[in-house]
Amino acid sequence: MPKPRHIIDPQILQRLKSEISHRVGIEVRNRPDCVRMSVEIKQKFGVNISDSTFKRLYLDLGVDNHFYLDTLDKLCSVIDKDLKWNDYHNAISNARLNLKDLDLELGVKTANSLLFINFENSHWKTLRVYFDRLQTEVNESNFNIIYISLGTQLHRIARTDSKFELNLYKHFSDHLLVRNSFFERLADPNFTLPNYEKGLELYRRGTNLGSHSAANDICFKLCMTYLNRQNKASFKELNTMYSEIMANFGLDFIGTDKIYSYNVGRVLCVMLAHTKVVGSVNFENVFAEIIQFIAVWLRRWDSFEQRVVLFYCFQGLSSIEAHENYFFQIEKVFCTSYLSRDRFKESLNLFLYEKEPNSLIWIERNGTL
Repeated sequence: MPKPRHIIDPQILQRLKSEISHRVGIEVRNRPDCVRMSVEIKQKFGVNISDSTFKRLYLDLGVDNHFYLDTLDKLCSVIDKDLKWNDYHNAISNARLNLKDLDLELGVKTANSLLFINFENSHWKTLRVYFDRLQTEVNESNFNIIYISLGTQLHRIARTDSKFELNLYKHFSDHLLVRNSFFERLADPNFTLPNYEKGLELYRRGTNLGSHSAANDICFKLCMTYLNRQNKASFKELNTMYSEIMANFGLDFIGTDKIYSYNVGRVLCVMLAHTKVVGSVNFENVFAEIIQFIAVWLRRWDSFEQRVVLFYCFQGLSSIEAHENYFFQIEKVFCTSYLSRDRFKESLNLFLYEKEPNSLIWIERNGTL
């Protein structure tokens, strides 16, 4: 019986593949990875998809594998249990049209984009209308393509000219779309933008204390300010910031499902980084607390959330130049094996700066998720 010839856009299928890998935390490179993917999805999401399907999806490149609609629906359900292929396809198509209208696709050079031109000519009202329109397109099935595309372009513009960077903070740090795309999703752990500290302060002022996300917004601002200041602030200043973070977002609080996984990871990163400020005597106790916290909460996080928290734990350990054994202890709790003992530094840098889908380097090399 021939398979139905419904429309499958190759780019949208590629995006689906990336989102599934991102969600599950497995990069499919060989047949054993296909088996792992099938088992993991069954255990974590209760979806039955054969390893042969993943082989056709990820490894049989250049082959016209036209999937049944039921198979595509199952693949979409890994991202969202109620998501269907046709809805996913239409949502991504609509998002791409909006991005194309604004020249926000990653392949477009910043200097030629409509977004850049509006910054160059200080068209703030026009830009706010654009952002408002894009905000209406954000939903469960297409938000990443908008957030990551917009956030990446805004980072490129901010790096082009410090005046553009300051204007971005001044005019749009209160806009929900910019907050989600530029600040939160694409938070720069290396703080390469010269005025980022000013941006974090304006982000704080733009926080709606009555919103459901207020606690996360405050947690984000406090943690990122601490991490930005850790190598240039005085002991007293760092200790004051740390005390505020722990008083409001200590392990007891972030272990209540009220804080998003990104910010759970950032709190743990701050805890590890602060041990360098107060001295190595405190490190073992803090590390043991974090290990115990992760062990309790690990099963409540999905695969992607686990990877996010692991990423920030590695960032925290790297910032204090911890011995490699501590990295492997963290990995053991997460039941993962991203790092290599033979090539430790190389594998760590690969994970932090090239394999992590939230990093600018990964995005610029691999394109939109």
